[in-house]
Amino acid sequence: MPSRPSPSSPSPDETSESQHMRHQQERVTQRPGPGAIAALLLAPLLLGYGVDALTGGGPGWGVVAGATTGALLAGLAAVRRRSLGWVAPLPALAVAGVTAGAVAVSDGPLPTRLVRWAVAVFPAMASAECAVAVVALTVAVLRSRMNGRRHA
Repeated sequence: MPSRPSPSSPSPDETSESQHMRHQQERVTQRPGPGAIAALLLAPLLLGYGVDALTGGGPGWGVVAGATTGALLAGLAAVRRRSLGWVAPLPALAVAGVTAGAVAVSDGPLPTRLVRWAVAVFPAMASAECAVAVVALTVAVLRSRMNGRRHA
């Protein structure tokens, strides 16, 4: 009995173009979904917030490192999904959402607590947005170079 080719191996009569089409379809299935991008954004941020909570302070360097790492990972995953424009504003919102509990547990009048919180988390928001901007600029430069080579 002749062996059947596996689904991933090309059949003997498959043309180069159909191999290319099949390869493109396989690549589409490997793109991360919105849930994976959200997990990549939030997991390092939550870990950093947890480290800051364990060390006894409010949001600090753990949040900054976690937010930057999460934004970088989410940005890279969004490039594969071609949805970087949707992911770009999310790191600042994620930092605000995750660290909002710091306002509730701090002492003092509400306006004072809000100002302290904003000052504490601004570096995390800024560094996370810078990480997304670096990903976007890198992708733009690489795509520009690749397009230039195709047309040269």
